[in-house]
Amino acid sequence: MKLRPEFIPLVLVLFMVSVRELSAASVEAVIAGRPVEGNLVKAEDLSPAKLAVAGIKLTIESEPVQAGSNVFDLLTKNGIVPDVEAFTVVYDLNPSLEKIDPLPAGFTIVVPKADGGEDLKAIFREGYLLMLTVDPIARDELGKRVAELRGLAARFSHIPLTRFESEAAMASTKANVNALSVWLDNTRTTFLHRTGPPLRQQTLFGIRDETAALDAILAAILDGNGKVISEDRQEIDSIYRDIEAQLKKYDNVMAGEPPTAEKRYEVIVVIRNGERLKDAQVYYAYEGLFRKPPKEPYASRPLEKASSGYLTFGDYVIWAGRPDHPFPPLTDQKPIRIEAGGGATRSIELSVLQ
Repeated sequence: MKLRPEFIPLVLVLFMVSVRELSAASVEAVIAGRPVEGNLVKAEDLSPAKLAVAGIKLTIESEPVQAGSNVFDLLTKNGIVPDVEAFTVVYDLNPSLEKIDPLPAGFTIVVPKADGGEDLKAIFREGYLLMLTVDPIARDELGKRVAELRGLAARFSHIPLTRFESEAAMASTKANVNALSVWLDNTRTTFLHRTGPPLRQQTLFGIRDETAALDAILAAILDGNGKVISEDRQEIDSIYRDIEAQLKKYDNVMAGEPPTAEKRYEVIVVIRNGERLKDAQVYYAYEGLFRKPPKEPYASRPLEKASSGYLTFGDYVIWAGRPDHPFPPLTDQKPIRIEAGGGATRSIELSVLQ
């Protein structure tokens, strides 16, 4: 594999890296809050290493960017395969970094590094590198949910017209389910081939959770024999819109452009009469995962801080609940759309429920 140049700037932050050795040619670490797995491969074809190397560690290091430096060389020098998974780690370690081409001089950049003493250095000289995979468990879970979706979607396509309110409702819902099955299977394939964009953990978890929610909705419909109710169709439509929006992040990759960072936008939440609440935590859910109370969302997550955090672009619902207890909500639930452009802070106001 021929290694070429490209990369970007940074705001330096201290990150704890916890490491667990998996095998003689593998290692697992938590970097910038995300599980990362590293496996030794032959650089020329990325085939798994068939050798034993004791004491491999996956760490990080910071260094100033010199004129003419590029991310490919920086990562390769550190024993890391310079692909989209490694770029994902670099973006997570460098929050201010927006793109990898060009890599400006004068920045101090934090990059992952394979370490293991002289034995590992000797292996690298023989043409081996450590190939990273970010959030491997979440990706495996997504793969299982997508495989289940393929079967459910095939069965759903044969539901008779008598179970729908109208022929138009049947055609629209079946088309959306089929499109989601195809889209998500293609997304799974890009993960396997390592050809997708660098994704924030929030986006990866969102795609996984929406796939799981879609599986649950379809399984419930297929287990029954009554009408496909409008609520289920609306939830399928919402998931369709969410996933369609997320797939726009793949546009630059498909166009062959250097991968850019997935942008995040700050969201600040103000709770009116919030003094009535103690230790309230703001939560968010993708629109496709949210269900109006008394039903709980299919999945939700807290903002990084009690009332502020960062979201990638998409459609969300935001509310406040007790710490570690997003449900039942303590405030009203407000929709918020994070547009793909611009860097302005988004503000939203919630009201305490009576």
